[in-house]
Amino acid sequence: MPQGQGVDIPRNSFFAPLAIMKNNGVPINSIIDIGCADGSFALQCLAIFGRSMTVFNIDAQRAYEPSLLKIQQKVGGYYKITAVSSLNGQIRFSISDKSPYWGGPSDQGDYIECRTLDSLLQEIKIPEPYFIKMDIEGTEFSVLQGAVNILDKAAGMMLETDLYYGATSRGNFLDIYTFLAARNFSLFDLTNFGYRPSDHTLYQVYTTFLNKKYEFRDKQSLTGNQAQETDLTAAMIRRRQELIAKNEEILSRWK
Repeated sequence: MPQGQGVDIPRNSFFAPLAIMKNNGVPINSIIDIGCADGSFALQCLAIFGRSMTVFNIDAQRAYEPSLLKIQQKVGGYYKITAVSSLNGQIRFSISDKSPYWGGPSDQGDYIECRTLDSLLQEIKIPEPYFIKMDIEGTEFSVLQGAVNILDKAAGMMLETDLYYGATSRGNFLDIYTFLAARNFSLFDLTNFGYRPSDHTLYQVYTTFLNKKYEFRDKQSLTGNQAQETDLTAAMIRRRQELIAKNEEILSRWK
């Protein structure tokens, strides 16, 4: 399991990619959480990794403001109630009667402020490099298009990412991957796979990207590589033995 400030972090968690980056010397001085809701992700990051990081929580819904204000008053940092997109202006935004979690852009909603991340970070100065997290119901690609001036200041980012084009899709995995690859980011991790309950189809995953100037995966020592190769070879031998045994078991069923 990855370690964070002495805490064991489950591998398939929101915090594992961040812990692995930090454990390998990737500098992260601020957490920007877009679609932060009650601010839980950034607050848990501070609890795991220490309070030296600055928090900037952003959400479109005022229902979350009491939680975000309490975090700001207790641990510092910033928050902003606004939608985030590729342009500055206004968008129409609707909120579900059942839960604010289901709010989002809608032709039937009320007009609310909309900002680019570029403009927000001109207004609110926070320490670089950033780690950016987005969970905003399919509009992540639009936010990236309004963040081109600050992307190089991000050490990494984590995005809720759709895998296919649907009737309401606004950018999927390939759009995001291509956009970020062209801007010096590489795919770092995949966590929290979402499977459609009706037929178990994979429809969503959290993708984490690393700024290539902080790349460390190709810098293992020779000793480390040799040890890894020895372990991998042994694992491959065991795996082949298991597969041959499975073959024999299946073949034995057929006369």
